Amino acid sequence: YVYTDLCVLCDGIYEHYINFGRIALYLISIVVIAGLFRGYNKFMRLHWKKFHLLNYVAFYFVSIHAYSLGTDSSTKLFIYLFWFFQIVVSYIVLSKLHQLLLKLRS
Repeated sequence: YVYTDLCVLCDGIYEHYINFGRIALYLISIVVIAGLFRGYNKFMRLHWKKFHLLNYVAFYFVSIHAYSLGTDSSTKLFIYLFWFFQIVVSYIVLSKLHQLLLKLRS
């Protein structure tokens, strides 16, 4: 049910937030499958790092899903941790993009 049910034109905002969780599940499933087949498939051995980048995209989908629908999203500890991890992951993503731009320039 989770893998097959995805609404594009949903009735309410709640279903859109559910979709963020589903999309994150799809992305994480792709990454796990790529990791499992990394040792058996030459294509996966060469390109597994590209699949690994999907984890960063999945993180933001999970964050939106959890912040919007989570039962603990109103507690102070959750909010502090949420923003701490948003800053940390955003810093990592920006530093990776900066490294990529430096490689492309040289």
